[in-house]
Amino acid sequence: MSSELYIANSRLCCFCRSLEPIDKPCPSIQAQQTSQIPASGTSSTTKPWTKKDESLLEELRQHPSNLCQRCAKFDTIRAFNEADPLDEKQRGELERTTYTNHVAKQEGYRLRFGLLSQFHMTPACPLCRLLYRLIPRPPPEHDTTVLTLIPYRWYIRQDHWEGVPEDDKRKFAIWFGLSTPGLDMSGPSFFNAGQQLRVAMMTGEAIAMLSSSPDKNYYNARVIDGMVDFDHIKKGLEHCQKNHSESCHAEFDKGLLITKMLDVNTRTVVDCPDNCDYLALSYVWGGVHPAEGALENGTLPQTIEDAIIITKKLGKRYLWVDALCIDQSPNPTPEQAASKAKQLQLMHLIYYCATITIFAVAGPKSDYGIPGISRPRVGSTQETINGKEFVIVPPQIMTEIKSSVWQTRAWTWQEDVLSTRKLYLTETQYVLQCNETLGPSDYAEAHDTVLDLTWTKVSGGKMKAGYVETTDTDFLDRTPSLFISAVTTYTSRSLTNDSDSLNAFQGGLARFGKPVYPQGFEWGMPLKEFPQSLAWIHDHSVKPTRRSDFPSWSWTGWGGTAQYPSDLTETATENGDLIPRMISIEDKEVTLEGWTITLDIRTEPFSEIVIPGTDQAIGCVTERNFKHNMTLPTGRYRCLVAARLKKEVLRNGLVNQLVFLVVLRGDTPVDVEERQTAITVSRLAIEGKDFMDLGPEKSVIRMK
Repeated sequence: MSSELYIANSRLCCFCRSLEPIDKPCPSIQAQQTSQIPASGTSSTTKPWTKKDESLLEELRQHPSNLCQRCAKFDTIRAFNEADPLDEKQRGELERTTYTNHVAKQEGYRLRFGLLSQFHMTPACPLCRLLYRLIPRPPPEHDTTVLTLIPYRWYIRQDHWEGVPEDDKRKFAIWFGLSTPGLDMSGPSFFNAGQQLRVAMMTGEAIAMLSSSPDKNYYNARVIDGMVDFDHIKKGLEHCQKNHSESCHAEFDKGLLITKMLDVNTRTVVDCPDNCDYLALSYVWGGVHPAEGALENGTLPQTIEDAIIITKKLGKRYLWVDALCIDQSPNPTPEQAASKAKQLQLMHLIYYCATITIFAVAGPKSDYGIPGISRPRVGSTQETINGKEFVIVPPQIMTEIKSSVWQTRAWTWQEDVLSTRKLYLTETQYVLQCNETLGPSDYAEAHDTVLDLTWTKVSGGKMKAGYVETTDTDFLDRTPSLFISAVTTYTSRSLTNDSDSLNAFQGGLARFGKPVYPQGFEWGMPLKEFPQSLAWIHDHSVKPTRRSDFPSWSWTGWGGTAQYPSDLTETATENGDLIPRMISIEDKEVTLEGWTITLDIRTEPFSEIVIPGTDQAIGCVTERNFKHNMTLPTGRYRCLVAARLKKEVLRNGLVNQLVFLVVLRGDTPVDVEERQTAITVSRLAIEGKDFMDLGPEKSVIRMK
């Protein structure tokens, strides 16, 4: 059988990711039908578009191509030229009749698939080949999901798209993406990384029509090649350096003179020069360490080698890489350990002062490399339909970042939030962000950069003509909210070495902690100025694990997401009392003056404080932030009061109270106590009691 005849008698199967005979059933669908596992309707992960996938389409493009009957009827070019999609904000401003008429008029610009198991994709049809690329890998369950190809203007792929001025919205080209049956009344379910999200933005891969006109008025897609375009990155850097304000121009800090830098020209680690113009690298080690002599021999882990290439291509001489610039000796001398500790205290400066931080997002280990640097990426899928060029746009870059191993690592959190300029490189694309770019104004590889739009105020930010000025966070930085948020985000990530529990947050403390609590921290806790922080809790979704190298009273001493009760910061006002006072601290042992109390707690039917020897409940108890309050077993608990918050006065004349307590280990006092968990006591006044009626005693307590 000739290849043309074979292609003519085949279909593109999105389940098997291959050509299949038309007259035979899909084996993947048959396997799903016989499986005992119920269909979920979605896929939990999306596989990348591979060279094998692209090679199949490239082979098909070598043969005659014609639109199939369905795709010819759809008239792709007309749909791109005439569709007038509205965003969520625009739809909400229309009267019902006007909206209904608009939906009816736009119906012809949608392509409904029906069930994927019945959706035939013709190998010789260029639009079918684009759709083959567009369908998630693996696709949603064939018997539960109907997909529709719908038009949208690409600014809604970006965060804060609501800030685009109405008059500028039609300057953005129309792209086509997949949606699920929710349509688009109040935020459709769009496919993102194989999962359904109810959000008012399109984030998955899309089809764009390229313009042949050099003076086009549309911000459109760009074709992505196999290798990174360094000239494009340089233009973005130059634009930022020439046009942006001081928020993008971090002055060199003399404190960095004690650090080391990698000279990429000589491949040697040197003392940091004064006013050093350098790049920094953020990546995942993944257990891969540079071998002895690898720097001299040019055999460093590939991600580091690729970062060296990027540094050279961007015309820079120096690169900061933790694996090389911080002493990684397994058994350091006291001098080496002291030097490392000093450099870890400077993490906020290292990333803040870098000209660009390279974020190697792709891959689980440092030997993976950076796609598009030393090895090609799978470039854009392109097709020609009736003389017009069409291209597949990669997913919105944050969807790739959020699903990466890099995003899960604790170290990379502070590297991200501390950097002034960020060059994210994923499996499919790159984007250059700075402190004055937002959404479409990012210098992105996948689409034109919107440099000349004057945006309106978005999310508290101040916008200037020509670019976006970032939100003024000076006030926020001096309030607990950003620090608390930083602790929660950081602790939700994973660490390879428990011993880094505090080290990987040193930059976060300097950036978000010191402006709020200038007297400093003890094991990550602002005990001098906010001792109520002892009442931190673990999120209900995690099972905490103990880190014995750190004190039990600090969140650094535990693995698992840590946060603060929502009302705890209010205890710093005149409404708070019974707050402990730090007397002294020696290594992990802190001495406090505070209130202690022993409580009898009954679990059934609810977690309640009861009067000993009776059934009389006098208050409710909630452990951590569990949604139900029956997590503590019935028993007697010794507690340290972290704070009491006095709220409104009730009808019975008593003040409503919330009491935050640290539960101590064991039911009898010991010389040095340990933390077990944290609880909140409520409803005391409702039951006619004041917390002081329960008999808390003021004493000096030591904890480790």
